[in-house]
Amino acid sequence: MESTIGQRIFIAHLELSYRLGRRVTLAELGRLLAERLRRGAPFAATAVSKWEAGIQTPGPEVIEAIAELTGVDPGWISHGAKSAAPAPRADSQRESVKLLPRRARQVRRKHATARGHQQGQAKKRDA
Repeated sequence: MESTIGQRIFIAHLELSYRLGRRVTLAELGRLLAERLRRGAPFAATAVSKWEAGIQTPGPEVIEAIAELTGVDPGWISHGAKSAAPAPRADSQRESVKLLPRRARQVRRKHATARGHQQGQAKKRDA
């Protein structure tokens, strides 16, 4: 029987607890992931619980952050099979941006700019 993405996220969470030699709570995992993603607010323990239960599925950037944090393969978390990608490293987020093809970096910047613009428009409407 093949595992679900929620089960694989749960196993990655257990792997992190095992590596650290102590229990990592759902809230702590949410905080560590938010720090890795340079997010202002931590992920709530309920959100992490929903990922592990398979009720919700995190986005690809969160799956990559889980893989980097826990030391497991991101392809395994998302698809249940080992990917051809090298194992994640502690500083791999910065390096992966450098290794991306130029066009991919341009697309990322464009989307980030568009998101910032949309957020700015929403703030103007709310004001």
